[in-house]
Amino acid sequence: MKLTRENALPLYYQLCNDFLEKIKSGNFPPNSMLPPEIDLAQEYRISRNTVRHAIGLLVKDGYVKRIPGKGTFFLDRRGDLTRDQWVVSSIEDMLELTKQTRVDFEPVKVLDNPPAFVMKDLELKKWNKVCLFEGIKYRHKDAMSYLQVYLPYEIGVQIKNEERGHETVFLYMEENLGIEITRVDEYMTVEVWTSKDYRKLKSRVGDPKVIIKRIYYSEDKPVEIAVNHYRSDHFSVFHSLFKKS
Repeated sequence: MKLTRENALPLYYQLCNDFLEKIKSGNFPPNSMLPPEIDLAQEYRISRNTVRHAIGLLVKDGYVKRIPGKGTFFLDRRGDLTRDQWVVSSIEDMLELTKQTRVDFEPVKVLDNPPAFVMKDLELKKWNKVCLFEGIKYRHKDAMSYLQVYLPYEIGVQIKNEERGHETVFLYMEENLGIEITRVDEYMTVEVWTSKDYRKLKSRVGDPKVIIKRIYYSEDKPVEIAVNHYRSDHFSVFHSLFKKS
């Protein structure tokens, strides 16, 4: 994999993702030794500090282990690699990372009486209708989340399943409808899987689930609500914070 500064993700995080993909594909089997930092720096054409930063994250997350006097070795954590582990610091990041996913949507539903939070978040009136797109979101071949997308009726009816294929609604609006997303508000809560929805990701009733709700705005007008329901063992979050200069 070629790392590039044109990518929205930091170089050390691109390197982490490449290592995780190689672990998942079997290129780095459990107990195999990680190449020396200087060799990795030359291979990826990056600094040793960047390599060291990436390896530090892998150590922290338990994917590799440093053994003094011997080297750094990969651990057997392949079962955890279905988690949604990516860093997003801008709408451009989100667009790029969304391109790595696909969604198997059910037929669109038109709601005459949408949930109250949808009406509030989309700033709609009681007589407005809403289009609901539901389906399973995948990254590569792994089911990531159960997704619900709510759109104002006037936008939703313009989205054709046969044209979009497995593309996310977010991308379709940007690329086909000319609706530019200028702001995204994100909310995270923790609930439990109920008898109504536990089958969607093969979860058990009562197990915890992480819910990420995003409200997408175009020129300060809300145009989409996306609600992702994650199994708790399929979700993690990473933030890198820096001191203002």
